[in-house]
Amino acid sequence: MAKRKKTTFGIGWIFILVLFAFGAALGVTYYVSGSAKPKIKQPETKPVPIKPAATAPNIPTHKIVVYLPVSENDRLYLTSETRTTSLKGDILSVAVKVLIATNNEGGEAGKLIPQGTKLLNPVKVTDGIATVDLSEDFERNFSGGSTQEALVLNSLAHTLVDNSGGKVQKVQILVEGNKLETLGGHFELTNPFEADSTMLKN
Repeated sequence: MAKRKKTTFGIGWIFILVLFAFGAALGVTYYVSGSAKPKIKQPETKPVPIKPAATAPNIPTHKIVVYLPVSENDRLYLTSETRTTSLKGDILSVAVKVLIATNNEGGEAGKLIPQGTKLLNPVKVTDGIATVDLSEDFERNFSGGSTQEALVLNSLAHTLVDNSGGKVQKVQILVEGNKLETLGGHFELTNPFEADSTMLKN
């Protein structure tokens, strides 16, 4: 009878088995160590409440008509302009204040009302006469001839008449509470005066 050959593992097979065992050990170690790591908790984000947009305060405004000088063919006239203001007060007092404020503007409008002029008291209307009490700057700082004087007086008069809704027909000007005899020496102002429509530009 023939002899049976003994089966032996070669060195190559042993090496492969060692590598396989080593790889399996590494895999188990990686899995165990990975599962042991603490999980990082993400911070919770809270929803930010949306606030309604702030609304601007409702400030009452006035639409005022003022009469300002314009030049045409080397002659000065008065023409109406509409201004919007948030100044507080009755409509006629506000109208005078808006007119006075034009002395801060350029051109002919800035030359109309004497610098420093202030309205000392609210405009009063009695029997169709509007009484306007102005500071002494109105008289002291006036420097002009008859045309400039006519423009100033009629600008005040037309502004008051136009914004009165038919309540004002004449104007009485006071300076520091006293009647003004004349502004520049060309018009007598002791008594109430009417607005002159010939000063208006058609």
